[in-house]
Amino acid sequence: MSVGCHQSPYCGGGRGWLSPRCRTSGGFREYDTGRGGASLTDDVLAAIFTRLPNAADVVRCAATCRRWASVVAKEADALSRALPPLPGLALGLFHQDRQDTAGAATTNTRKRKRRSTGLECSAPPCFVPTASGARLLGFNLPSTTALRSGGQHGHGVLDLSHSRPIASRNGRLVLELQSEGHVDRSLRLCVCNPMMGDVAVLPTLLGNDRPKIYACTLLTGADLDLDRPRHASSDFFRVLIIYNRDRFTAFRSYSSDTCSWSMETKKTSGPKLTNWDLGKLGQGIVLHGVAYWPLKRTALAVRFDTPAPAQVRMPPDGVPNPLQQLRLLSVTPDGKLCLLDAGNGAGYASFVRTVFEASTGEWVRECSVTSTRLKVKSAADINLRWFCENSGILLFTLGRGSSNPGTFAMSLATKEVEKLHDSVDCSSWRNFVGYEMDGVTYLKSIACH
Repeated sequence: MSVGCHQSPYCGGGRGWLSPRCRTSGGFREYDTGRGGASLTDDVLAAIFTRLPNAADVVRCAATCRRWASVVAKEADALSRALPPLPGLALGLFHQDRQDTAGAATTNTRKRKRRSTGLECSAPPCFVPTASGARLLGFNLPSTTALRSGGQHGHGVLDLSHSRPIASRNGRLVLELQSEGHVDRSLRLCVCNPMMGDVAVLPTLLGNDRPKIYACTLLTGADLDLDRPRHASSDFFRVLIIYNRDRFTAFRSYSSDTCSWSMETKKTSGPKLTNWDLGKLGQGIVLHGVAYWPLKRTALAVRFDTPAPAQVRMPPDGVPNPLQQLRLLSVTPDGKLCLLDAGNGAGYASFVRTVFEASTGEWVRECSVTSTRLKVKSAADINLRWFCENSGILLFTLGRGSSNPGTFAMSLATKEVEKLHDSVDCSSWRNFVGYEMDGVTYLKSIACH
């Protein structure tokens, strides 16, 4: 069971780390829109905004004055449904480099202790923007200050410089909070919105409740089916963790509704995952309340839009079996689960998409693309890292064997490739997490103050 007290789902905040509104010196222009007969009601303003050609015009209106920004934030759901999608919301990625803080003085005993507890010394998280993210956020260089502090929580400022990025979806980021030196034998997670500065610290998992190796993903209000009642709070989220017990693989979810962890449930079909496979699960794709991870010949599926998570049966085979770094689950524009495979296509990086047809339970190869800009000596030079579900952007790195090493973003719709970072060390980046927003979350975030 969960241990420790919990306050409101989101606490502190008030100033976003990544928000462009907090990086500009001009701020709002204060127009007099609320006096006498010339004033417009919020409903009238919202109706006007829904008739604008696209969401980018709404963003420009929101930047004009505080009142208009407030109306846009309040009506974000309706505006997002009424207007064409806002492009360019794949803002960038978070990552970490390994950092041995003990240096040469680290003893073999300390090394064994870190291995036994699954904890490693890491540098502060670094944020690398995409080109569209740089334009939106107002900076174009990697930043190591994006997660320095997360506002007031409890009796002090929450320091995120020792945190570990582990998941991200729909504008929210899940971090594992670690103390300096990593001596804390507990698991503390938090969910934050870097655009607004909001942070929710989850109840700590201690003792037998603390998983040592785990995978994690996130569900938000944007994932709820349209025929379900919407949660009153836009801060709604659920966090799912998958981990091992002595004899079985277990699931547990946290809900912002109840501010508590669910009871532990067991994986009901297939063998227990090995710790090696569990540690390599990586990103979880979420579709219709179900999270998916690729396994050796199939996919692990867990429903967690219900009070307690439960495994969903998948075909026992059908998924190709390449190296883990050469495959990644993704989503098609029409909402189908698919698998991305990378390979060496005549000396160039190539990508194949295989779609899962739920009606037949089969994986069907759909299309492939080869980038003649990206030469590789072998498929091992490619490392698929993250898929941005809303924008259809694939993030990957190329290693030393490539003629063009670094970190890249490729649009599966246009096949355009953008280089985000030029370094041969990108393939060794740890805790690599893509960061993007959906339209509703972004429209709400621009009212940050």
